[in-house]
Amino acid sequence: MIIFGVNAGTLEGQGCCNLPCCLYYLTSLFFGCGLVAAPTRHAIIKKYGLDEESYMHSCLLHTFCFPCALGQEYTQMQDVNNTSK
Repeated sequence: MIIFGVNAGTLEGQGCCNLPCCLYYLTSLFFGCGLVAAPTRHAIIKKYGLDEESYMHSCLLHTFCFPCALGQEYTQMQDVNNTSK
């Protein structure tokens, strides 16, 4: 779950302990994380020009396979950031 904070922080230019990270953690305790994570995933997709996907797909991906979704987002952002240097 820290990776979500790192992803959101990188996107917003903040550290890894931020409001989206706390919301992600709290919602994951009671129900799926998709509702909190999908907007961040879409912001990453738009900012880095990645293949578009539906909001529902992002929500389901974070609800049922959040480790894969977080890892993919982190890897994509690191690849783009390392390429642009």
